[in-house]
Amino acid sequence: MQNVPEQLDGATVISVAPSTPGQTGIDYQSGEPIAIEYFAVAQYPDDQPRAYLFGVSVDHRVVCDYLDDSIEEAQMQAVRNGWVQPSAWRPRG
Repeated sequence: MQNVPEQLDGATVISVAPSTPGQTGIDYQSGEPIAIEYFAVAQYPDDQPRAYLFGVSVDHRVVCDYLDDSIEEAQMQAVRNGWVQPSAWRPRG
């Protein structure tokens, strides 16, 4: 989870956490499973306070996304689903 970009899909990355082992999504182009390296919470300037939870591959491609009502709710969704450890969230950078 190195060199996380400031933006993913045009949204500003707020926080990141490494994924728990075995998390995958589907590559939008090939339809093949792709490993999720980390999860990122990001916001679009015109869509605040809502936040997106992105599952991201090792090469920083968004593999899946979920829209939540706030940054905290996006982080908690990942924890509730077992995608990240509760104490793993860190500010980007």
